Amino acid sequence: MLRAFLIIGTVFASIFSSAADNLLNPLTSETDKDRIHFAVNQLVRSQLNSGFFPYDFDFMTGRETDMENIDGMNLVRQTSAAFALGEYLTYFNHEPARTALLGFLENAVSNSLPIRKGDIQKSLEWMGFYNRWRLWHSLREPLYKMGLLFAKEGNAKLVSTSGDYERAWTGATALSMMAAIQYFETTGDPLFNEAISHWKNGLLVLKVPRRGFREAPHYLTESPYVNGEAWLALAEFDRVFHGDLVFKNLLRQLDEYLIENYSNGHNRLFYSWGTMAAVVRARVTGDERFTVFIYGITKAYLDNLESPDLSTSNSCGSLEGLATFVAFMQAKGRANDPLVLRASDYITQAMGMNRKLQIDEHTAEILPNGKRYIDKLERYSGAFLESLKKPLMQVDLTGHCLNAMLRLERVELTR
Repeated sequence: MLRAFLIIGTVFASIFSSAADNLLNPLTSETDKDRIHFAVNQLVRSQLNSGFFPYDFDFMTGRETDMENIDGMNLVRQTSAAFALGEYLTYFNHEPARTALLGFLENAVSNSLPIRKGDIQKSLEWMGFYNRWRLWHSLREPLYKMGLLFAKEGNAKLVSTSGDYERAWTGATALSMMAAIQYFETTGDPLFNEAISHWKNGLLVLKVPRRGFREAPHYLTESPYVNGEAWLALAEFDRVFHGDLVFKNLLRQLDEYLIENYSNGHNRLFYSWGTMAAVVRARVTGDERFTVFIYGITKAYLDNLESPDLSTSNSCGSLEGLATFVAFMQAKGRANDPLVLRASDYITQAMGMNRKLQIDEHTAEILPNGKRYIDKLERYSGAFLESLKKPLMQVDLTGHCLNAMLRLERVELTR
């Protein structure tokens, strides 16, 4: 069992700070379950009073992001870590993790901003204006300034920071919503259920008819990441809360658009979030179209993998989707399908590198600057790096690796 798991919070931090020559808290047993707990304890003990987590640290330059000024991308990646904490709670009854997620969600609720579709916005949407964003891209800024992209009122909300709509990214709302759903399912506490409803409505405000989701209220564009994240959030909402008929019809329309738009599998950025969402939809609806879609995009993803990525880089983001695919196919009695075996082989190889990228007592040996930032190594012990060539700790990397390892536990591909 991890020594990091046994000592929590300030006691843990004080021991670290007084042990400059002790390097890092080592893994006493190198199982992936231990690594999971190790990663969670890093998030728990480093959580700030604001509810956020330290965003990054570059072990080449010593640079780190100022957490007093959180931008939209930082917020999205913060919520990705919160989503992973929620996943962890579905596996383990861990009070410190529950408390950390509670603090994060309370912060998300208090920093949510009201939004609704304006009348002119609705007209422009149904005229197809937002479906031709490349044509109208130059008009985005004046439309935003004129208030024609959204209205700052209503019972829909978006997660933001600093009361700023330009930092209220769709992905952050989707991931916060999923973390809150996980919190409710795990604890039975409905504390955030009203917020879940508000965030669901916020996603729908940014849903464009016959298309996906705008990246942010001040943007016209959609993105594969946002489409996958929002699809998963709405799919989970329907699974847990059983949306009304209007919502279900909208979700079915979204299913059709995303399946048609991404079925060629050429968009790697969509893969993991889209696979996780499609699996939820497949289990709720029983519709075999989702199975065909999941199989097709997984084959395309594996066919287009760049082998050099496997040598030094963190691949946990892709493993979230691949592990979900393998678990889904195993549950359907297709564990020996050639594509499932191929995905499993890739996962096994990729996890060899990902394990090396978790910060532990050996990390100083592989860093270009060695022990120069030993105090930071102690602080981030349990977190994950981007690659051996780019030793950047970033909070979403830990979230992705935590979620991937949790999903791999289900298919017995952990060590």
